[in-house]
Amino acid sequence: MEPLPKIVFQHYREPRNQGPLPTANARGQVDGRREASKLTLHLQIDDAVVTAATFELHRDKSAAAGMSLLTTWLTGRPLAEVEALTVEALA
Repeated sequence: MEPLPKIVFQHYREPRNQGPLPTANARGQVDGRREASKLTLHLQIDDAVVTAATFELHRDKSAAAGMSLLTTWLTGRPLAEVEALTVEALA
């Protein structure tokens, strides 16, 4: 097994973009891996571009690094590119 890149540890220790996004005009929520846990992704989309992205974790902090990396990647991306993203591409 290969070691994780340093950037993953940086996002684990200091997650970026965590918290609510009052200006969000798109939200998604899924159940987490642990009982009663939830992951929420908030997006602000303006002129077909993701201009802001944040996340909230409820009862399970294990996804913080991944969600932090994802929101960092999403910000500034065209909506078409975001919509084309697949689970396989994230793995």
